[in-house]
Amino acid sequence: MMDVDRGAVQTTNLRSTLKGTRHPEDKWIYLVLFIVLALFLCFGLIEVYSTEGLFSYDPNYHMNLSELLEQKQEIITEIQLYEGSSPPQYLTSMQLLTALLHQYTGLSYLTIYRTFGLFCRIFTALVLFITASYFLQDKRYGLAAVILFISSSYIFYRSLISYPENLVLPFQILIFHAMIKSLREGEIDYALPVYISAALYIHYRSFIVPALLLLVFLIFKRNIKYAAGLSLCAGILAAPILQSAIDQYIKYYHINVGPSASWKPYTVGNPSYAVPTFNYYLSQLGALLILLMLLGIPFLLRRINAEKLILLLWLTFTFAMTRGKSVGLYVPTDRMLVYFCVPAALVAALFLKEGLDSELRSPRARMAAGSLMSLALVFFLVVNMPGIHGWVGIGADKRDAAAWLNENASDNAVIIPFQLDLVTMGVDRLGSIDIFKGGELEDVSNAPGGVKEKIGELYPEKKVYIVSGTDDFQVHDAEVVFQEGKIRIYYYESD
Repeated sequence: MMDVDRGAVQTTNLRSTLKGTRHPEDKWIYLVLFIVLALFLCFGLIEVYSTEGLFSYDPNYHMNLSELLEQKQEIITEIQLYEGSSPPQYLTSMQLLTALLHQYTGLSYLTIYRTFGLFCRIFTALVLFITASYFLQDKRYGLAAVILFISSSYIFYRSLISYPENLVLPFQILIFHAMIKSLREGEIDYALPVYISAALYIHYRSFIVPALLLLVFLIFKRNIKYAAGLSLCAGILAAPILQSAIDQYIKYYHINVGPSASWKPYTVGNPSYAVPTFNYYLSQLGALLILLMLLGIPFLLRRINAEKLILLLWLTFTFAMTRGKSVGLYVPTDRMLVYFCVPAALVAALFLKEGLDSELRSPRARMAAGSLMSLALVFFLVVNMPGIHGWVGIGADKRDAAAWLNENASDNAVIIPFQLDLVTMGVDRLGSIDIFKGGELEDVSNAPGGVKEKIGELYPEKKVYIVSGTDDFQVHDAEVVFQEGKIRIYYYESD
């Protein structure tokens, strides 16, 4: 009888530990979490609405495709231009989601794309809180992970931009959560194939790291039936996007990986592809996160188990991605950093639990530590506003040029860009853009009357706008209808 009672007590204790015991201080943790996220959101909204237009070029691209998707009522696989078509840079369900938001809420696309990244980051922070609390079995350290994550200047700035990366990140965290839950409880987490499918639909380009972690997870499970079932479920759910994802990764291998990568020449001198220095990590992630993460690595290696190994691999893989060219990956390192921040925050929170737990056992010490971290976040938000670092969004010249074309170019017009991406600038007349004939015009630009004659040949009875973003290309026999910074718009009306 005693043995049965002892087993029942152990089972009860295990269940209460797994589900999380409610402590009197939990309400204070939730209150601090709410205040921290509310502050983050308020400061973010101040920033996005103090800048005219959007903070970066990519959201303009996605915004245009969202509008096109709503108009055509179908997924965009080809962008129809003036002559011919161009495939989208990559498929993402973010465009569908924002189109639905516009359709059912009536909010303008500009409002949606200004704020979407911020709300995605709030969602990410909540998922990180839940996952870190479960992983570390303590909500205090879940809160610490959130504060460390959102208090880096890099995360704050990237939250002001509506990238697919912002939306995919919470689902990658949920994949990690589902894996450790399955390892810990020994049960199948039926939500895992849903998380995998969501991550693929949102941003299949970034799925390589979760895929590697899932492979390690399945090795630890040592259950062929489980692996087959998971693969089959995820495969069925993600079937429409899988072929595009596979094709993209085959293309990536040739373009971005290894010494023979065809993208390699384009990375020379491009700051986005520069290998980060330690000072870069320090300025982007913050000294506190870097320090606590480094201190947490020995605790990650101590008494390592399957959960810690997966986190270690997650940290290692994402760090390697930020090293870019130094490890043979020709990818923009500034965009890879966002994936590194989550495991870094988890490892830092692990140090706080395993390295400092004995120092933070008294309620007064915990309250002091929590207050200090919250004050550090407020201090960061006040003194590290993006404007201070020169983050002013899209240049006024490009923003104004796009607005001018949207207002003045007629349906009968042809728009020809030189060293500019008009779609990411915000030009929404996609059917008027001709990206194929610029070379022919450049060949005759120095000949007197050459451009005018060539335009009459190429575009009879058309209004033609040539948009140049460089001083190296100027047309001398055309009317300049717009000029700001290095942007010039030349106008012809062919006979």
